This record gives sequence, C-alpha cells and structure tokens, in this order.
Amino acid sequence: MEQPVGNACITRILGQVKQRLLGCSFDGAMDPYAAEVIREIEQLLPVLLRCEEVRRVRTLLEREAVYSLRILFAPTGPLQELSLDHGWGDALLPLLKEAEAWADQIAL
Repeated sequence: MEQPVGNACITRILGQVKQRLLGCSFDGAMDPYAAEVIREIEQLLPVLLRCEEVRRVRTLLEREAVYSLRILFAPTGPLQELSLDHGWGDALLPLLKEAEAWADQIAL
C-alpha cells in the first residue's frame, strides 16, 4: 500500500519522532544528542513542507533537506541509535518506512 504524501504525513511522521525524542533522558536530563536531532528536525520541516506543496524537489536546499531526512532515518543513523538506546527501536520501524516512502515520492 502506498503511503500518502502530504503535509499531514510528513508533519505526523516527524511529530511522532519528536515526541519520542522528547522522552529521551539520562538521569532525568534530556539526552543532548536527542536535543540536537530535534533541532535538526525543526530546521528541516519548513523546507520539507515546501517540497510537499509542489510534490517535488525544486532547489538544492530542498534536495539537501530530503537527503538529511534520509540520513536521520538511515540504519545506524541518529534516530536508530537513539531509539535503540532508549528502548523504542521497534516503534521507529513503521515511521522509517513512511519517511522513506515520502522521500521517494517527493524526490522523483
């Protein structure tokens, strides 16, 4: 089944990831690596939404944002490492598949 492409889709995917990341802590303090990934997501989202509006990548900045999204979700990438460290690795898998499908459709 093909995943829908839309603002709600990428916003939902990254929103769910961000909620998981907000729960990443060691001894009551937020994991600094998780905080860094949240900042990156917040920087990428406006550019990814612009890609979404026209359903494709038009500029180098947009291409770099889609590439950065792929890196975030890559095996042994930041999200996989954090999800495994904090016990939500299985929850990341469906989000990974959705993000990959979204990026594939946008970057055609």
